[in-house]
Amino acid sequence: MTSTPATTVVSRAHRVFRHLPRFRFGSGALSTFPLEAGVLHDYGDVVGAYENPPGVDPALVVVTDWALGSIGANEHRWILFDDIATTHGPAEKLVDDVITIVLKSGARAQMRIAGGDDRFKDVYSFVRFIDRVVEDRKCAE
Repeated sequence: MTSTPATTVVSRAHRVFRHLPRFRFGSGALSTFPLEAGVLHDYGDVVGAYENPPGVDPALVVVTDWALGSIGANEHRWILFDDIATTHGPAEKLVDDVITIVLKSGARAQMRIAGGDDRFKDVYSFVRFIDRVVEDRKCAE
């Protein structure tokens, strides 16, 4: 784990997500999604959660102060911020809603952020958030 960055994940989340109606701050954002006891313990304190539109998997993307959690119907996947090398946003701005996360190991993971309005897709806020958090952590090393 790296040293604590000057700008916290909580601060970054508030700056980026405060205007997204699908993002709820605090651990109460998880109240409608049952998680196994202790599943969050390894990933820090809950900052908030993003709820994808109905029928989209993952149903929920959890942000903690150490990681991103993709909570789907059949799978819970966690990605530590310290393991992220870079991200790539959607190739097709009007169609795509998937972030590709490249890990330092070279592995790739995808995360779907499907909400938005007629003018802006929420996926771009998530790309910006992840990029800023990763950069904060690099600067703190």
